[in-house]
Amino acid sequence: ADAARYAALGQQELAYGAQMLVAGDIADNYFKARAAQGRLKTADQTVATLRRMVRYIEGRFKAGHVSGYEVNEAKVQLTAAEAKRATIGAEYAAYVRSIAVLTGNVPQTFTLPESSVDALARQPSAPSGQTPQGLLERRPDLRAQAAQVNAYAAKFASAKADLLPRFSINFLGQGGRIELSGDESLKGWSNLFSVGISVPLFTNGRIRANIAAADARLQTALLEYDRALLQALADTDNAYQFQAALARQNALLQAAQRQTAKQAEDAQKLFRYGNKTLDNALTAQIADAQAQEQLTQSRLARAQALVGLYKALG
Repeated sequence: ADAARYAALGQQELAYGAQMLVAGDIADNYFKARAAQGRLKTADQTVATLRRMVRYIEGRFKAGHVSGYEVNEAKVQLTAAEAKRATIGAEYAAYVRSIAVLTGNVPQTFTLPESSVDALARQPSAPSGQTPQGLLERRPDLRAQAAQVNAYAAKFASAKADLLPRFSINFLGQGGRIELSGDESLKGWSNLFSVGISVPLFTNGRIRANIAAADARLQTALLEYDRALLQALADTDNAYQFQAALARQNALLQAAQRQTAKQAEDAQKLFRYGNKTLDNALTAQIADAQAQEQLTQSRLARAQALVGLYKALG
């Protein structure tokens, strides 16, 4: 009975684990979709800038200031940027369809609502104050492993109980009668119930073999639980370390992006006052767009690491 109860608890924990994994997949695809939206805006800016660059280079080519090599080089960059933009749009649509499937909606009619908040730019900090004991109490996979260990322990105890004598009391009640007369006042009770005892004597080692097999299964379950526990602790440590590294990377990339944005603004002012040519200003804008995309990718990686950390913590 104990083994069956623990087995049922283990299956229930697996259901909880599946729910947690589905929630994690939904969050992961949501962050990917929002990142794709940001990358799409950056790609639009890059394509618009490169089109201006092509028109500018073509004008200089007609004036004899550059060769056809520079014109082809600018067109190649424009074509590559347009192809990349098309790919980002397909990626966004795939992420939205994944969210629809995970939430039980029809993919063909599902749309992701617009949001005024940049979820990637406003991420919460990593959970603090966590302990290994809390990990044991929260993670469904560890609780399922613990229930499996308890189930095998109960089966081991049941196998050992086969060595003990077994007592039985059977109430018959078929045709029995009770007579209360003189010295034979209990006459008829033997027809109502019987008492028996059985002792395992000649089993040819079967009971001992069953006990050894049950003990081996229990030891295997304990080793699997230990392995799962060590892996859970390692996953948590790795997730915390990765989260901290990405947070540092985001801060540096954000500072770099602010610098490229200022440089693009300065280049535009210098061009306006005749100190720089238009290609210098456009090149600075392209560099700023590339820095924005790198920052978006880094923020996405940090968001995914945060989801992984929450899953590692259960």
